[in-house]
Amino acid sequence: MPASTIESPAVALSFANNFWGKDDAGVQPLLARMAAAKTTCDELKSFYGARAAIEEEYSRKMMNLCRKPLGSQETGTLKTSLDTVRGEVEQMAKQHQNISAEMKSELEEPLAAFTGGMKERRKIIQNTVEKLLKTKTQQTQHVNKVRQQTAGTSTHMNVNIILDSG
Repeated sequence: MPASTIESPAVALSFANNFWGKDDAGVQPLLARMAAAKTTCDELKSFYGARAAIEEEYSRKMMNLCRKPLGSQETGTLKTSLDTVRGEVEQMAKQHQNISAEMKSELEEPLAAFTGGMKERRKIIQNTVEKLLKTKTQQTQHVNKVRQQTAGTSTHMNVNIILDSG
């Protein structure tokens, strides 16, 4: 069996090299990806906000449940057990309130700050890319124009050479 040789790609495999296509086809995937990332961040922020609101509502309902009478006519160990149940439910309500507050402070707020910063960075990058694309298009048009002029001049010179030699 002959040993197979694997040729390494001419361009290194990297994130940056996976967007370039024929002509200007690489610009649109980059811009689309940046827009998709913004949408994902907005959806995630909304998800975190909804989850925090659910935790807060659950906490509030559990606290209301703790305030309702439970075994008010009981005595002895049953009264102690029911008081323990109420205390445990109150602790759970407080924990759900803490979870809600933590989700807001550790997830929702930092994500909002990141999204705001990402929006600014995206605008800068998008404007730069669009300017470069415009410059490239103008330069390509200029090169094509000069190429046509040169081709016309070259053809004219070839015709003159043929006529002069004949």
